[in-house]
Amino acid sequence: MALALDSLGSVGFTTALGTLSHTCSGANLILIVGNATDSGGQNTGTVTYAGVNMTLVGTSSENASRSSSIWKLIAPATGANNIIVSTNQSGRSGVFSYSYTGADQTSGVEGSVFGTANNGTAAGTITTVSDNAVLLAVWRGKNAAGGALPSNTLVGSINQSFSYGWAVRYTNAISPAGLGTVGGTHASANWSLSAFSIIPAVGGGGEVASVSWRSLLGVGR
Repeated sequence: MALALDSLGSVGFTTALGTLSHTCSGANLILIVGNATDSGGQNTGTVTYAGVNMTLVGTSSENASRSSSIWKLIAPATGANNIIVSTNQSGRSGVFSYSYTGADQTSGVEGSVFGTANNGTAAGTITTVSDNAVLLAVWRGKNAAGGALPSNTLVGSINQSFSYGWAVRYTNAISPAGLGTVGGTHASANWSLSAFSIIPAVGGGGEVASVSWRSLLGVGR
């Protein structure tokens, strides 16, 4: 079964608690939620969907300021339900949700990589093992909806006050399995990036051959 984007949503908030309605439908579902902050010391504590705790995939933080975290839930409840994101303090946050059908129902995510840097291009590189895996990247930076890397598609973006925002981009299914790079460019500024791959229901999972992140352009803040 091929992976297919089911639905997506986004919301920005400046309090310690954010709520976003998301509708899931279809078979072999996986729900991914990303939260990015732009306030020193603000971290995501828990994320729930329909009252069920989501699992943290990983997080990255740049100078205790910009941070991003990724959360997953395999086989989420279908229908419209609320995503509740709890952080440890008030501050600027952006939440993005996206669900896929046709996803592996054991681990869902094959590989992930997290990094930070101080320039205008954020890129995560993952070598997939499963055929037809899809790469996604979430990052927090300045005007994060900027240009895409080759073969990357913008899922959505949020830009808040001071022109800081975050964005999600994805690749088409990678077949045969192998090297893929996902990310994008934005106005030069520090960024925090989280990249990972979603495993299709058919094709299995397995060990990740390699993951890495890199920065390009070497532009200062």
